Amino acid sequence: KFDWMENHFTPEGEALTAFTPGALGANGLPLAIAYAQSPGAGKLDGANRPDAVNNFFTTPGYQRVYGHNLTSTLQASDSLTIKNIFGYRRSFIVSVSDLTGAGSLVTTPAVAAQLETNSRLPAGSLSSLIGSPYVAGGSATLSKSKQFSDELQLNYDSELLTLTTGLMWFNVKTETGAPDGLLGPSTILSPVRGGVPGRNSRNLSFITMESFAGYAQAEFHVTPQLDIIGGYRLTHDIKNGVTWIRNTPYGFSYKDTRASYMGTVNYRPNNDILVYGKYATGYVSGGSVSGIDFKPEIATSWEAGAKADLFNRMLRLNLALFKTKYQDLQAVSGGTFLVPPRPELGTLIINDGDLKTKGFEVEATLVPVRGVTLSASGGYTKAEASNSNAALGLNRNLTLRPKWTSNVSAQYESDPLFGDTSFVIRADGAWRSKVRTVGQNGLSADYNSILYSPKGWVVNGRVGLQNVNLGGAKADITLWGRNIFDQDRPMFPIYFAFLGSTSYERARTYGVDVAFKL
Repeated sequence: KFDWMENHFTPEGEALTAFTPGALGANGLPLAIAYAQSPGAGKLDGANRPDAVNNFFTTPGYQRVYGHNLTSTLQASDSLTIKNIFGYRRSFIVSVSDLTGAGSLVTTPAVAAQLETNSRLPAGSLSSLIGSPYVAGGSATLSKSKQFSDELQLNYDSELLTLTTGLMWFNVKTETGAPDGLLGPSTILSPVRGGVPGRNSRNLSFITMESFAGYAQAEFHVTPQLDIIGGYRLTHDIKNGVTWIRNTPYGFSYKDTRASYMGTVNYRPNNDILVYGKYATGYVSGGSVSGIDFKPEIATSWEAGAKADLFNRMLRLNLALFKTKYQDLQAVSGGTFLVPPRPELGTLIINDGDLKTKGFEVEATLVPVRGVTLSASGGYTKAEASNSNAALGLNRNLTLRPKWTSNVSAQYESDPLFGDTSFVIRADGAWRSKVRTVGQNGLSADYNSILYSPKGWVVNGRVGLQNVNLGGAKADITLWGRNIFDQDRPMFPIYFAFLGSTSYERARTYGVDVAFKL
């Protein structure tokens, strides 16, 4: 298999919702002056998506990803299969985006003079920057990666035992930096002149990661109704790299070997009902970003549930109860959130204590008559954090974790109307409860509009024709709409010490898909 993806995109729009440059003290004076002298002075957005935002710093982004996959299978006997899966993939992306919505700021003579005072520079030394954009906060990333992987797998199947065992190898090399003239993925707070995307020696990361693993999973068919499954995996991770932050190198080397395992019991009292229980462990490997080390994130979980087909398979019900414990939870953080702040570090990974989650999920699918499918699902999750990392400040709130979620859908597919062509119509909706979006406590009332993303629905729909005869080919023609009722709530706020901004639920979009089958 070979796949290729090329994407020309515009980064997500960010709206300015709160602005308090006084929080930066004397260092915030240039920003305060730039804002006071800007055309948008005093204009703040709130909890509903505005018609437009001012993201002057944002430029069109570009992404290219392609890869090869080769799978080889040898049927050694009726019960034994040997398989090898080889993969190769390369990627490249450049993205420069405004994170604040304060895109109308300009370096005026007064701003340049205050910057000279703060930096103890001679008067007039920054005069060449007058008229250039003054960026309060932005992200600038240029990165590429190359990865290889190979898995050798052996599968054995008999009346009493199903066995899968294998060896895996994974290698990836990444280079990440900022386009020329920009500091990198961090808060900028300075005048900026644009440049042709290229390497910036002030902020670069070179990282190589290699992973080796061996695994085995055995499924014992104890009786026709009872299966007992056990699995074990041993993984050895190696990471090496260096990150340059403002011409200062931070090198690191990481090695770790960890085991993970799982056990499952499946019981079928009849052909239409399955009852199961599962216990598993897993982990996300550790490493280092910008000279700050982070430990592996370790998870232990159990799950119990049932799956049932009822009324001659007209109704399917699934129920699951779960509980998971995370140790040394890995969190993505900006350097501005550290205690004390280190905005030059941009985005990093840091361990943020422990987390416990528990809850349930239920799903139902009903086919009342031919061609009609109705589905609904719902879930509840309770999360409790502990042992917060003092480096990120204490007494924070869990973010972006709704307690309740739900999905519903209805679809009708007709019998052939003419030839093989049939009509299909589908509507689906996703609902979630209110979520906290900003973790910090003690913020001023200026930030109230983005503290939470409210509960609500996002509704989508599709209508189309399938298997339309077009010459010697078949085509599916579909008219679709996403977020049909234009839900406009805030989604992913960003909080700096001196401002707040947010993106919003993606606006209503619609289009036509035409897919050909040759």
